Amino acid sequence: MHLDPAVLGEFVGTATLILLGNGVVGGVLLAHSKAENAGWVAITTGWALAVFAGVAVAISIGDSDAHLNPAFTVASVIMTGHAERLFTYIPAQMLGAMTGGVLVWLFYLPHWRPTADAGTWRQADARDRCAVAAPGTATHPHVRAAELVATDFRTGSRA
Repeated sequence: MHLDPAVLGEFVGTATLILLGNGVVGGVLLAHSKAENAGWVAITTGWALAVFAGVAVAISIGDSDAHLNPAFTVASVIMTGHAERLFTYIPAQMLGAMTGGVLVWLFYLPHWRPTADAGTWRQADARDRCAVAAPGTATHPHVRAAELVATDFRTGSRA
């Protein structure tokens, strides 16, 4: 059985991205971790290094594309017409993301209960933020506008 290096690279690269990216969030937000309360600079730096590491791992396996994100893959298919990537890259990315998420959960297993037992809304919310990115003031219109601008900037869809 032959596994395409690009597909394997998408899987392992995405798993690496999520493991390191969500791992730093867990370290900062979960109770009794060494990085507890390290702040947003630690999280953003950790995520930047996670993206770099994920791409580097994917490329080292033989994936010259290193999309690591289904949205990027869809955009690439629209631009290049290589529709086969939808059926190879995206499942590998989804499985890689799930693998990375499970590994983060396992690595921080001793920290989930103390975070939940802290009894404050912030601590309970911290557990959710290890897996989901959400602004602290999601109901304000300026937050939605900032997300639109950031998404537009990242995808390069400016006119």
